[in-house]
Amino acid sequence: MNHRQRSDSIRPSVAIVERIADLEGADPLSLDPPLNDVIDADALDELCASPLGDLNVTFEYRDYLLTVTADGTVSVRRSTYDTATVESPQRSIRAFSD
Repeated sequence: MNHRQRSDSIRPSVAIVERIADLEGADPLSLDPPLNDVIDADALDELCASPLGDLNVTFEYRDYLLTVTADGTVSVRRSTYDTATVESPQRSIRAFSD
């Protein structure tokens, strides 16, 4: 049976903030609004740490559509697109190590 090593992992809420900051070339601490103003980040982290099977949480944050799955995978894609540009592909990061 596989267990997530929480001490060696990045919480989904932290992975989200770091990824959005990276995409925008910003300091993670300067993102406005803060993630906690949009979703309860502690609750999100706890849901991902629980033994729920088919959990998917999807929400919008700073013009991005984020999906977090039970295994800690965070998918980020733009929720709005400029009609003159090509839609960027979905980007995924791993929030927990196995």
